[in-house]
Amino acid sequence: MPDLRKLYHHIPETLRFPADYLYARIPEEIKYGEEYRRVKALLEQSQWWSEDRLIAYQEEQMKSLLVHAYDHVPYYKKVFDDAGFNPYAFRHLDEIEVLPFLTKELVQEHFDDLTADNIPLSRRTVDTTGGSSGNQLRFYTEKNARTVERPFVLNIWGRVGYRPGSRMAVLRNDLFIGKNLNRPYYYSLGKSKLILNNFHLTDDISHAILDKISADKIEYLHTYPSAAMALCDYISRSGYQLKHRMKAILATSENVYPGQQETINEMLQSRLFTFYGHTERAGIAGWCEYSDLYHVQSEYGYMELVEDQTGRVIKEADQRGEIVCTGFWNYAMPFIRYRTADYSSYAQNQLWECVRHYRLMNQVEGRWLQEMLVLRDGGRVAATAINMHSDAFRNVKRFQLYQDQPGVCVIRIEKADAYNEKDEMNLRREFIRKLGDQVDLVFDYTTGIEKTQRNKCLYLIQKLKI
Repeated sequence: MPDLRKLYHHIPETLRFPADYLYARIPEEIKYGEEYRRVKALLEQSQWWSEDRLIAYQEEQMKSLLVHAYDHVPYYKKVFDDAGFNPYAFRHLDEIEVLPFLTKELVQEHFDDLTADNIPLSRRTVDTTGGSSGNQLRFYTEKNARTVERPFVLNIWGRVGYRPGSRMAVLRNDLFIGKNLNRPYYYSLGKSKLILNNFHLTDDISHAILDKISADKIEYLHTYPSAAMALCDYISRSGYQLKHRMKAILATSENVYPGQQETINEMLQSRLFTFYGHTERAGIAGWCEYSDLYHVQSEYGYMELVEDQTGRVIKEADQRGEIVCTGFWNYAMPFIRYRTADYSSYAQNQLWECVRHYRLMNQVEGRWLQEMLVLRDGGRVAATAINMHSDAFRNVKRFQLYQDQPGVCVIRIEKADAYNEKDEMNLRREFIRKLGDQVDLVFDYTTGIEKTQRNKCLYLIQKLKI
């Protein structure tokens, strides 16, 4: 059966409205085709497999990928030969530790040699990362990448009850342009979802959005943590009384920072739930329904944690390391031992109440270039270390850190109406308490916090080359 999504996008505009109505009511198993059904069926079974069976599956997938890479990807042919690595003799996952890491810079430098010679152009598509750090990555994926990924996302969301057809609202990067610029929401028949305006989240629009969520009995809000926090800010300042409790806040695409989870759970009277992934699609991990620990999805790829400086593979719990991923589903341009510049650690408890046997990780820390402050003496400090619980922030609507020179940090602030000089003094004291005398603070009062091209709020805009 053909992929109905492709047929839909060729429909003339004049026929889109009735097509939207019909398209939204097609079951996903039919809409997305055979590959979707195959992966969905796999996950329904594999999430309950034993640890040994999950490892056996990964070893099988890894060997297939390694043999393909050696035979059809010139870059890996050379890398494997230089390392004395024989993919045909591969047996155990830790054998790949002899291979060098793949980095964003190497992908950029060896783009052509990293492209598989047996995957025709008709089966590949060019994808890019967001480029918010000023270093956008271009790479190939197979055209079925999103079809494959969707069952993984739905399987993770299913842990908090979400199913296709659940009443969902989306507060992310959908554009509101022209006469729709200041509309609080619209309903997408094609997506069968309520689309909320995240580009103009004024108090009036926030109020209208919250009212609409209640009126439509929305079950799930798909959003960025920063957007959810903006709604929380409005609720806190206005005293808005929620009339409806959603089942979960499905937060994606941004880190969940200290204090955000508690604030969102309390203010929106729901449960924040998230997963870790990246545009490169080499790894994915989602929270357990019984905790805020990440289940590493064994079927998606193989994930390692490595020491930042030495590259040693970390096996122990609670030791922070960089996430390194090998993806199983992109044969057009395989990412083998890809350094993500994201960081985490393994949890002490490796078996939760759900009795899944996936590896469990603690909180994920985001990219170094985006989330590290450089001190006057050249040292670095994680931006997440700055306490977000402090009362010093009570009259701050939003804030963002910006740095383009060592030892200087610009604090961009959107003031609440009650903000005054005393608040600046308290904020300065709070930052100095964390950063000491290694950073000069510059306060920049603004009416708009900078977002990425994908409408995401970054906690730190880091312009330095670290």
